[in-house]
Amino acid sequence: MKKFLMTLALSATAFAAFAAQPTTDDARSLVEQQAKIVLTNLNANQAHYQSDPAAFSALIRNEVLPYMDFELMSQVVLGRHWREANAQQKTDFTAAFRDLLVRVYSRGWTNYAGTPVEEAVKVLSATPVDKYQRTDTRIQVRDKNGKQAIVVFSLRFKNGQWKIYDVSFENVSILSSYRNSFDSEINQGGLDKLIAKIKTMKGDEKL
Repeated sequence: MKKFLMTLALSATAFAAFAAQPTTDDARSLVEQQAKIVLTNLNANQAHYQSDPAAFSALIRNEVLPYMDFELMSQVVLGRHWREANAQQKTDFTAAFRDLLVRVYSRGWTNYAGTPVEEAVKVLSATPVDKYQRTDTRIQVRDKNGKQAIVVFSLRFKNGQWKIYDVSFENVSILSSYRNSFDSEINQGGLDKLIAKIKTMKGDEKL
């Protein structure tokens, strides 16, 4: 279930809404519409994606990743280490972290393949847009075994569109979880060693 947090956060971004002013309706639509699009696509092509996982990864890269705020996510997940990193390290970390999230996304949909779209995702509420042009969208997700969970997506309106920058499950932020483990890794071996390790992570490691 935890891995679904990031996967759904990633999927939601591909329907990013462009508007002159940010509204909670746009944010809600982004989460709901793209989650349904990805599930529909997955359900219709399960056999193909099982035999060719790279095809699903390609879908993610082309339709989802352009709408993620990876720079902000990288800054948040590294914390003080981002400020201490040089330009090349920032570039390398952002690329490695982005690729890790692709792997997390690809694996995370396993429990939802075959689940009717109407049963898998239900948008519950969204907070008012704050002065920093942010909002949280709260949804209920149900896997193929009927297990339910509440997930909260944090979005920021940037350059005329909503972008996902964090997701929380049972009040636990995905970025905060990675931040704690990454901080420990950097303190022990340095940022370059962490970057090398992230490149080897399969995406199903426990946070």
